[in-house]
Amino acid sequence: MLRLLIRDITVEKLTDARQVVLHVRWQGACTDTTIPLPSPIADQMLYPRQIIERIRELSSRLSNQQIVQALNEEGLRSPRGLPITRAMIKWIRIRYAVPSVCLMRPEELTAGQLADRLSVSVYFVRYWIKRGVIDARHLGAQGPWWITITDQQEQQLRDRIRTSGHLKNHRETLPDVYHPNSQL
Repeated sequence: MLRLLIRDITVEKLTDARQVVLHVRWQGACTDTTIPLPSPIADQMLYPRQIIERIRELSSRLSNQQIVQALNEEGLRSPRGLPITRAMIKWIRIRYAVPSVCLMRPEELTAGQLADRLSVSVYFVRYWIKRGVIDARHLGAQGPWWITITDQQEQQLRDRIRTSGHLKNHRETLPDVYHPNSQL
């Protein structure tokens, strides 16, 4: 029945206004209907300014995992309505140039720095941390390990490396004392 009343329909896209106009030609009359187009998916997935500013504020004193907990406790959600995750925080930091806080103390070393200093693999340092040979701290299950070590503890580790059967190839190359400017 409707086919008998409508002669044709023409669609005109107005790109500047992000709209389409439907020109319906009836038998004897013409009507125009303007319909807004949905925003691009990239724009729909943008994080609200409120979340970005909240992350900027929290990042001056909290780790990514702590920011996730704080935002989820506040009830904030992603544009899709999902709980905030660490991956989202990392992406927002990159996308909006939000600097991260350095929670490492000046006297601390990372596991990688200690491994370089002792000329061993970072896996050995992690093994020593796990076994309690080295005291270390870290924030959350995914965060880095920060190690505070005295000269005496460092010397004990060097002795352990020298006498270890697993680290034979490191014995000859490891100096007795670490000098920051020396080549290891």
